[in-house]
Amino acid sequence: MVNMELYKTVRREAEATQIIEKSKFIAYVKPAESKEEADAFIASIRKKHRDATHNVPAMVIGDKFQIQWASDDGEPQGTSGAPIVQMLVNEGITNVAIVVTRYFGGIKLGTGGLVRAYTSSAKLGLDAAGVCSVGEVCSMYVKVDYTYLSKMQNMAAAELGGFGAGGDVNAGAESVKLERSNVRKAAANDANAKHHSKSNVSLDANANADGKANGNISANGNARSNTAPAFLIKDLQYTDKVGFELLTLPEHEESIIALLANVTSGSAEVSGRKIVLEKL
Repeated sequence: MVNMELYKTVRREAEATQIIEKSKFIAYVKPAESKEEADAFIASIRKKHRDATHNVPAMVIGDKFQIQWASDDGEPQGTSGAPIVQMLVNEGITNVAIVVTRYFGGIKLGTGGLVRAYTSSAKLGLDAAGVCSVGEVCSMYVKVDYTYLSKMQNMAAAELGGFGAGGDVNAGAESVKLERSNVRKAAANDANAKHHSKSNVSLDANANADGKANGNISANGNARSNTAPAFLIKDLQYTDKVGFELLTLPEHEESIIALLANVTSGSAEVSGRKIVLEKL
């Protein structure tokens, strides 16, 4: 698979707890795409645990780690918040806010012990939140006849990140929850691709990825492989046909178009192609 990763982040909000020398450490983790969002999350945890001994916050924001901030919240300087930020940057994780809440258990941990306690707690929180890659994904709006929907759903992948040109087409599910990040760019139809010469185009069932006639395309749209490139479907809309957003890696776009043509006997309609940022 072509590496489309731009940076890493967390998939969801989560928490994790551990006890170290009778002190209780609770790590709270949340995706955050702005300092304001991170600040609001940190404030909510501080309010929730206003009786805690410490609420140590940390954040890294921006695709280039532009914002890096932390506080030790009363712990010895450099033993809690700063090591969490350093760990995030070293592991390439951004757009995340973390608060590690501590209820003191009566045993002092020392400088090294505090660093290990706070970073290990943050890592437990990250594991619970699910670290994932963020990359550019091709999004297109597709309309198909109802008779083809179940087949498309069965072929859809559970995720894009683990698949290359020969992904597991049976890894799909009827609905895929996939969180949208900010749109990187809302590209117009690709003037250089025949499949995108119009805003709404019916597909030729005999067209391959290069737009050439090919009567030997298999059901996966790729004559050289027994499996199809991965794609996701989401946001189903039911009208005279079934409309949905289809997401795939940019390098698989034309193969997916050929697949749609083959599966739907050329009746699928594709429009609104753009490149977005998605959690993979």
